[in-house]
Amino acid sequence: MKAIVETALLNVCTYSVEVYVEILNTIAICKDEEDLRNEMKIVKDKFPYFNRHFSYGFGSTHMWVTEPGRKERLIFVEF
Repeated sequence: MKAIVETALLNVCTYSVEVYVEILNTIAICKDEEDLRNEMKIVKDKFPYFNRHFSYGFGSTHMWVTEPGRKERLIFVEF
């Protein structure tokens, strides 16, 4: 997998930074798409306000992460 940090995090409150680092660490330890999907669900469940600070989704060959209301992606991961 290849992860690219495309833009800087705008909301730099402590909570957002903590979740952002958790997302990056999760991406770094995952071996494949299935593992990444499962681990991202765990991250989302671990942080109760995840949806207020981040959005993510999967395509057929990638995952993206962004801040809600923003058009630019924060992170792009290719499988």
